[in-house]
Amino acid sequence: DETRLILKGFDTVIKLAKQLKEVSFTLVGLSKEMTNKLKLPSNITVYENWSSEKIKEQFAKNQFYLQLSLSEGFPNALAEAMLCQCIPIGSAVGGIPKIISKYGVVLQKQDFDVLKNEAKKLVALPQSDLKEKGLAAREHIISNFSLENRSKMLLNIIAN
Repeated sequence: DETRLILKGFDTVIKLAKQLKEVSFTLVGLSKEMTNKLKLPSNITVYENWSSEKIKEQFAKNQFYLQLSLSEGFPNALAEAMLCQCIPIGSAVGGIPKIISKYGVVLQKQDFDVLKNEAKKLVALPQSDLKEKGLAAREHIISNFSLENRSKMLLNIIAN
């Protein structure tokens, strides 16, 4: 569980929440045992796990999605969050940079100060700018990662 905490970047999200006390954070996927061990600030709510419907519902209520993994393949949850108009902040590993592209923040290295500064900049934006960025993230996912596009790419790979 502690390995997962670090691998998925939950430890970094917790550190960020301690710095940005005016921002609410939601963590999904931490066991009750791990949550009880951690000293979490009051602006973090933790859930052990959710159904996919509950996750979509929560994505729709949030403005940002953090994918701060140290290692990752193609994180579907990141694309799903962007589809729900969450502005992404992610580490530059696996498929994260390709998914985010220019529609959020890709952290080129594990640097907490850069993360904190980028998060502060985003949180300070006017709601109209945040809405525009969220819509752009959604359109990016629809245009580039639809089931139809993925099917075409797969057929192209098979054909060649």
